[in-house]
Amino acid sequence: MTVDAITAFNAKLGKPKGKLAAVSLTIGIEKRQTQVKRCLRVATQICREQYGDPRVTPEFWVAYCAEIDRDPFKSGRTQPGEGHANWRPTFEYLTREKTMLEVFDAAVAESAA
Repeated sequence: MTVDAITAFNAKLGKPKGKLAAVSLTIGIEKRQTQVKRCLRVATQICREQYGDPRVTPEFWVAYCAEIDRDPFKSGRTQPGEGHANWRPTFEYLTREKTMLEVFDAAVAESAA
């Protein structure tokens, strides 16, 4: 599952295709596994609601990264606000439950409009 998340992230958001720092599939993998595990509860709930299946599939991660890419800030396409000039979203930030919920809520609001 961690490999699926990293692969989707790098394919859509990581440099050179995207604007964010790409993530290694080997170095620091234990830390990445922890980062993915902490958002699995929310990812499972999203999958259950959106797809009728609680399994978090590679397709989920692709869709999640595509939704992130729609956000100019979370995708790294816009500069952060004053006082945060060097900050950019990271894999760590994007695998937080709070961030995943923000992305999901924005996607639901957009589809309802």
